[in-house]
Amino acid sequence: MLIILAVVGYFLGRKRSEVVAESVGGIKHLHSLPNYYGLMTAVWAGIPAALILFIWVAAENPVIQGVVFSSLPDHFHQLDTSKVNLMWSEIYNLRDGIIDQPSDPALFQAAKQLTSLETRSTMLKTLLVIVLSLLAGVAGWVMIKPAQRARNQFEVVVKGLLMASSLIAILTTVGIVFSVLFESIRFFHAIPITEFVFGTKWSPQIAINDVVVGSSGAFGAIPLFTGTLMIAGIALFISVPIGLMTAVYLVEYANTTLRNIVKPFWHGRRFIRECLGSRYCYGNHDHPFRVLIG
Repeated sequence: MLIILAVVGYFLGRKRSEVVAESVGGIKHLHSLPNYYGLMTAVWAGIPAALILFIWVAAENPVIQGVVFSSLPDHFHQLDTSKVNLMWSEIYNLRDGIIDQPSDPALFQAAKQLTSLETRSTMLKTLLVIVLSLLAGVAGWVMIKPAQRARNQFEVVVKGLLMASSLIAILTTVGIVFSVLFESIRFFHAIPITEFVFGTKWSPQIAINDVVVGSSGAFGAIPLFTGTLMIAGIALFISVPIGLMTAVYLVEYANTTLRNIVKPFWHGRRFIRECLGSRYCYGNHDHPFRVLIG
């Protein structure tokens, strides 16, 4: 809906700029081309509403959960984090109809309240975004004048979006680095680094509590290294001759029609290879080591 409103704003803004241009003697008297006036109207119709939508979506779930949790009986407020997570899983399962009988009657009422709040939130969110998009689009449409520096304004908007995208990418990378760093520090506090680097067994089984069996695990990284090397070696042994000969054939011997048909599929194999390879390695991380050393 928001995209549709932005597109409509673009065409209305462009049309208004053409009408304004006719009243002052033609497009040459406008500061910018009509496309830029349409783009600025689309920006006004889209970006403010998109920001509100992003903030609403980010805050929606925590706020709703807070309201639902505050309405639960007092004994639920004494639960630890793991039990609270299980409680929310049960509430969401009740809401989705996966289970019919809750462990506590209060959870059934909580599921009903959750559904009601989510429905109400969706309606208000949609209404707010549409109204804000219309109001901001009308404001952008009204501001169209011959002296408006629409091109410069749109370039500033594009530059801001690019800077925001770069900042998000940088912050995401920094977050990943710190997340890996902190989790690694916690891991090596529990597992000696010598055991990890020189260990010959990989069985990461740690109990989440004292009741679960399997509280000990083996965290030797050598199986991971050998498995990676084995898979890489097999892949190189198969793919290098086939890939090299196929590339030579396509470049030197294949006709244009065959080349245009085969080349897209040949490049598309990379996506399939990455997906299947990742799934195999994730599901069979200890298999190569078992094959190599039994």
